[in-house]
Amino acid sequence: MKKQVALVLAVGLVLTMSLGAKAQSKLGLMGVGGKAGLVMPEGEIGNTLGLGGVVRLGHVIPAIALDAFVDFWKKSYDVGVIGYKSSVSYTEIAIAALGKYYFPMQGNVKPYAGAGLGLTIGTSSVKIEGGGVYGVPMNESASSSDTNLGVHFVGGAEMPLTPTLDGFAELKYSIDGADYLSIMAGVVYKLGK
Repeated sequence: MKKQVALVLAVGLVLTMSLGAKAQSKLGLMGVGGKAGLVMPEGEIGNTLGLGGVVRLGHVIPAIALDAFVDFWKKSYDVGVIGYKSSVSYTEIAIAALGKYYFPMQGNVKPYAGAGLGLTIGTSSVKIEGGGVYGVPMNESASSSDTNLGVHFVGGAEMPLTPTLDGFAELKYSIDGADYLSIMAGVVYKLGK
């Protein structure tokens, strides 16, 4: 249910953004950059470092920008239970597009909020080994991979660092295979105006 509500909200945002986009749109490759920060997945996975790339694709209308991003994070940990050791690993790659609304403000800091859709590729693996309570040796492993539709909600701010470089910080909540909250900071090199 949570994913369906998020999908309806994201589609509504995209439809709203498309209104009045005829002569005012300025789309193209406007900038490229990178980001890093803290990723906090729901459940037992635990917090980890996330990395990503950002591509600015221009403005649909003056107040609404279109960005694409790729995010990557991985978490591995060990769990020991009654003579057995389990090694667990989870990896996620999100490839998505975001529509970002820039709030009208004076000054260099430009706050924004937005939403987007994309694909999320998640893989997980578990390896269990040990002698157990009765000394029965075990050495088993299993893995799985899946691709999900992801919905992303973002809020943040950006500001120019130099004439060709913008810095940004953002908070993003992603609803996909492993729902997570991320706090990222990064830079974008401007390619066009």
